[in-house]
Amino acid sequence: MPKEDFNGDPQTGGYIIEYRELSDFPSPLHSYPRVQLKGIYVREHNLSDLTIGKNYEIIVIPYNSQGNGPLSRPVSVYVGEAVPTGSPRSVKAEAVSATEVRLSWRPPKADQQNGDLSGYKIFYHSAPLNAKNLEEIEVISASDTSHSLIFLEMYTNYTISILVSELLYVIEEVTFSLNICYLGIQPCW
Repeated sequence: MPKEDFNGDPQTGGYIIEYRELSDFPSPLHSYPRVQLKGIYVREHNLSDLTIGKNYEIIVIPYNSQGNGPLSRPVSVYVGEAVPTGSPRSVKAEAVSATEVRLSWRPPKADQQNGDLSGYKIFYHSAPLNAKNLEEIEVISASDTSHSLIFLEMYTNYTISILVSELLYVIEEVTFSLNICYLGIQPCW
């Protein structure tokens, strides 16, 4: 809203954002959750307590010391899937042979997935990471909870990260190091 529309009192002005989940049973306007933003130059705000997969109606109300201004037209928005906030759990690594490690994990808790997971990404490299030891990446389906890394070097330390991903986002990783060492049947660590 332009400064001059605050009726000569822009110092005390700001905006109120009111929002509600759209449903078949509308709630009265005065029961909307609201956020008050101080300052007439505020141009954006993230509403963080919205539920994924729901439609919301949002209105903006300018205000100053003289009171509230006219309500904006309601805007309907759909809250889609969000970035996962949980990481893979119970991550384990087991030496299968002198050059293979079997990784296993459990997916993030359901309330931390924030929608459908698209998969996992496994990043690994021998230590230390440098021009000779480049990082490798393997992409794993969301339905898989284990994977084997093969053709690894014997007697070598590796750093391995497992990340959960959703659409274009990659978030929350578990990183660990291990030394590949296998003599006969028994691992040697």
